[in-house]
Amino acid sequence: NKCKPEDNKWIRAISLVDSSGGGIPFARELLCSLLNVVCTFDPVGWGVPYGSSLRSGKGETDFLDVCLHNLLVLLEVNSWSNIFCKLVEEVRSPLPFKLLFDHIVALLEAVPRAKMALLPGSVRPFASYQEVLVLLWKLLDCNKAFMTFVLDECDVTRVVGPICYFMWTGRKNASDVGLLHICTFLILLLSGERSFGVGLNRPYAQDLPLQGAPKMHQPNFGDLMVVVFHKIIVDGTPRLHSLFNCYMTVLSNISPYIKGWDKVSAMRLLSLFNRFSGRRFLSAAENNNQYIFFLLDVFNNAIQYQYEGNAPLVYGLCVEDQMVRRLVQLEFEDVVLTSPRQAESNGVGHGGPAGGDGAKTSEVEPAQPHFQPTREWFESWKSRLATGALVRMLDTLVPKVSALCTKESGPPPEQELLQFIRNSTMVGLLPVPHPIVIRRYQPNHYTTIWFTTYTWGVIFLRNQDASIWDANKIRLFTINVIPNS
Repeated sequence: NKCKPEDNKWIRAISLVDSSGGGIPFARELLCSLLNVVCTFDPVGWGVPYGSSLRSGKGETDFLDVCLHNLLVLLEVNSWSNIFCKLVEEVRSPLPFKLLFDHIVALLEAVPRAKMALLPGSVRPFASYQEVLVLLWKLLDCNKAFMTFVLDECDVTRVVGPICYFMWTGRKNASDVGLLHICTFLILLLSGERSFGVGLNRPYAQDLPLQGAPKMHQPNFGDLMVVVFHKIIVDGTPRLHSLFNCYMTVLSNISPYIKGWDKVSAMRLLSLFNRFSGRRFLSAAENNNQYIFFLLDVFNNAIQYQYEGNAPLVYGLCVEDQMVRRLVQLEFEDVVLTSPRQAESNGVGHGGPAGGDGAKTSEVEPAQPHFQPTREWFESWKSRLATGALVRMLDTLVPKVSALCTKESGPPPEQELLQFIRNSTMVGLLPVPHPIVIRRYQPNHYTTIWFTTYTWGVIFLRNQDASIWDANKIRLFTINVIPNS
């Protein structure tokens, strides 16, 4: 970890700029050739069933893998001294940007498309999607003009769809933890831009093969992301706990621009709030309270910037208003009495109910073995909870909604209640809308190391046919053999 990339003889020989400002000969030609191979590969094959079987097949796929792997190695060091990163950064024309985006998206879309094919085996599975995701990250990271073009001139949901598919299908597999990390980092990077949140309002046709996904009424791609993130949190491998902060950050970033959450996604947001605001969960680790701040941002952004389109979410908040009030009225003594350490002393195991709200700490986040809640810790975050707008809205709407539901003629249909909420105005009742806060991805030493490890790990795993590796000499990552279940 302490080694600088410039100290690597291999990287210095193939990619670093020399003292005269030049670099290796034919660097531009090499980069363009590798990118051309990626952009000319057709994963479908003439657009007809079994069309890929009529082509050369494995040789062409192997050539693509070699070019992708070499391309990722050449772009490994993103610094001023890497001539290949400099060449990527110098591209400014919309034509190559569109070419790159269209072909990268086509490669990613080929994976769920093969799964959706009506005829078995009619579409050949595309196996190099992890390398393509890393390449997309490299291009977005090296060339900010390319990211601006993707967000402003392209349909960014074409990227979101395959990424959500990878996250949904890989959430339980220990071998796919790295895949979910790169997908999460891509979404986090894009969510820092306003154009991304606005673009997520495009209708989602529910055409991805997500096994067990709930059916939604009129969803957009923001709804899809909520459903996928919720599924990862409640039904994913425990090794993904470190990504929860990223998921909540993404939802907070996009929430001011989503015109309306679907009923299903609104219920998922309320479910996450109930899960993360549980007393036992809050007291299990020092930083568990951070998720509440993100979800409060989502709710406040919805009611202050997109109130009319978020009637299902507002209605859900009115029905579950005690959940919000319980958090507002939370006292330090309540947290201490339900902390995992105190529960153990009272003979309660880690998987027991949390303060009556049914949340289980072991399902979400393991308790810190040496963390003991203190009053200073409690006051440091409790006093900063932005619940004023929510409470004021609930104080206004809950009595009116309750009155409608307790009529002698019986409660009105749900659509009538939603229309009543849409027609209600919060102007003059809620405080002045707060400034929109966007949390952008900040590169750091640890993520740089992770990308290096992940890139070489993918290259290692994809090149097992030939004996070119000495596994005993590898120190960059640990090799674990996971038996098939």
